[in-house]
Amino acid sequence: MASNERAIEIKVGALIVICLLILVAFVVALGDYSLGETTTVLVDFDTSSGLKTGAPVKVSGIKAGHVHAIDFRGGEVDPDEGRPVFVRVSLHMNPDTAAVLREDASFYIAPLGLLGEKYVEIDPGRSSSALGDTIKLGLTPMRVEVMAKNLNTFLKHSAKLVSESETTITDTLKDIRATAKAGRELAEEGKALMTDVRKKVNSLSTRSESLLVSA
Repeated sequence: MASNERAIEIKVGALIVICLLILVAFVVALGDYSLGETTTVLVDFDTSSGLKTGAPVKVSGIKAGHVHAIDFRGGEVDPDEGRPVFVRVSLHMNPDTAAVLREDASFYIAPLGLLGEKYVEIDPGRSSSALGDTIKLGLTPMRVEVMAKNLNTFLKHSAKLVSESETTITDTLKDIRATAKAGRELAEEGKALMTDVRKKVNSLSTRSESLLVSA
């Protein structure tokens, strides 16, 4: 009986250990952890655009790391870079992949889907010089609310322009209609003229044939 209880305890203990190992594996896989060496790349953006810590980093569509940290600086001027910095993003990347990045590499914040999670996409560039240790300036995508605001402004100005130019537009449309009407009348006159010419040519041809026959 004691041996049976001992066997049950061993099985329960082994099951608990397996569950703990699975939990640790999930934490490592989904969390901001890396068991190997990484290369840090710093990128400045005007806005985070919903980017979150732990988001994937891809080079030409291939996953090459993750977002390690997002630091909001509120427009503070970086003395080393000589420009205001709003959001500085720290990327932890695979060293081999980071080594292919060139000086003209481009960094974007893009969605995984139409409305999906944000991630950092990198175009490695074509320059002969390596990326170096400089802090890159990323390209922030146009936000939906900004696009909506710009569209609304455009529509307001368009409506105002149409309202102020209503008389001119009406006169222009009248002129266009008059020109089109004149064009139709001219075409009809040309058609009638061509018909008359064709009749005269046919008549002249008939007379010429009669003269030739008589001759």
